[in-house]
Amino acid sequence: MQQQISTGSKEPQKALVTLALGRQGAEWLAMSGPFFEAYARRTGCTYIAITERRIRHRLQWRKPRVNLHLEKFQIGPMLEQYERILYADADLIISPRCPDLFAMVPEECLGVVADPAGEQMWKRDEEMAAMEKRFSALPQPLQPYFNAGLLVLSRAHRELLSFDPSRLLPGRWPDQTALNYHSAAARLPRTYMDPRANFLPGHEGWESAGARSEAWAVHYAGPEAKPLMRQDCETMQA
Repeated sequence: MQQQISTGSKEPQKALVTLALGRQGAEWLAMSGPFFEAYARRTGCTYIAITERRIRHRLQWRKPRVNLHLEKFQIGPMLEQYERILYADADLIISPRCPDLFAMVPEECLGVVADPAGEQMWKRDEEMAAMEKRFSALPQPLQPYFNAGLLVLSRAHRELLSFDPSRLLPGRWPDQTALNYHSAAARLPRTYMDPRANFLPGHEGWESAGARSEAWAVHYAGPEAKPLMRQDCETMQA
């Protein structure tokens, strides 16, 4: 099922899409949804919440919730209807101060934010190395690994967002790593946005309520961040 709210445009060209599956997804969407709706109105988008599984592919048996992340590939067919899509995870709050992210990213580019550098980067390197071993070496120099919790997309990325299980490997973030690898292998141009566009745990100052209030979009990734999501929702207004 897709919950869709139109901005009133007769021929909507842009959409804001989120993925909210299961009980947890519904809980996050109850907090982030009003902010998504407000952002869609400001930027002239159609707002779509994906709330039903359609991919239903089992890649991880030990961590079944990881399989839900593959539902992100429902976006692929949407790019036949919409010229541009802003994808945002349901545990991400778009601030009222957020500018038009579509305007920041050229249509031919994939709009992303790099994952924070730090002690966890070895996990990203390990995942990418597994992809290169399975498929082929990537063009050098390697581009920074991006977080797939927020993406600015266009019809140039339909193939990248089309579901193909042969392009996936089990791992910590199979959807995210596949998007990183295959976009690099295809030499798709990227625009790395300011970290404020996907302000993640690990970015400098993230633990500070003041820094989060200055961000454009705050991503509460990981279970440790969810209490702060609830706390920030109580003080922010869409």
